[in-house]
Amino acid sequence: MKYLPLLLVLFIACQETDKPFLKQEKNQVWSVKEVDGEHTKDQVTFLETYEYDEAGNEIGHLLYSPTGELSGKELAVFDDEYEQPIGTRYYTPEDSLLSYYSLKYDDNGQKTSRWGFDATNDELLRMENFKYDKKGNMIQKDILSADNQLQSSFIFTYDAYGNKTSLNIKDPKGETLLTETYKITKFDDQKRWVENWGWRDDKPYSFRVRELVYEEK
Repeated sequence: MKYLPLLLVLFIACQETDKPFLKQEKNQVWSVKEVDGEHTKDQVTFLETYEYDEAGNEIGHLLYSPTGELSGKELAVFDDEYEQPIGTRYYTPEDSLLSYYSLKYDDNGQKTSRWGFDATNDELLRMENFKYDKKGNMIQKDILSADNQLQSSFIFTYDAYGNKTSLNIKDPKGETLLTETYKITKFDDQKRWVENWGWRDDKPYSFRVRELVYEEK
């Protein structure tokens, strides 16, 4: 019987290991129109797909035109000594390298900075710094110029399940440029949003659909 606790731990660990992982996240953004006093989605304005590995690392970010043609792709770069990407490279649909980015992380494995460089001359283009809450949600992204001057700040809030509920964009002086709140109308079985409406100035401005694709390990 003394082996029972150990077997139970191993059983639980195997169950956790065997859980499907998030492989792809496909996002659609629609404009909104008002018809007879009712708001409904109008036209697709933005398409993107995120791809992840089994460890949860983002390994690809594909951008598409509203009609579905690939417009650009950002792919992760790994080093044998690291379990997380050390950077990314941004390509045209024809695989021409336009820019590349270096990434830094904190002790919790959270991305803390992202520096972008021009691929033609290695010139520093911009910097991004990130802050997180205790649950690991990114609550702020600061955009800085190559000479370290703050350009804008993106402030995010979340619900209890980690779904983004608002976006506030501020200028370097802290003045609000844009505020958008997200009203979730559909969740998946893990309480992740799959449909939401973006509200600006007390009315719907955009409609979002997200498809989450899981894969067995």
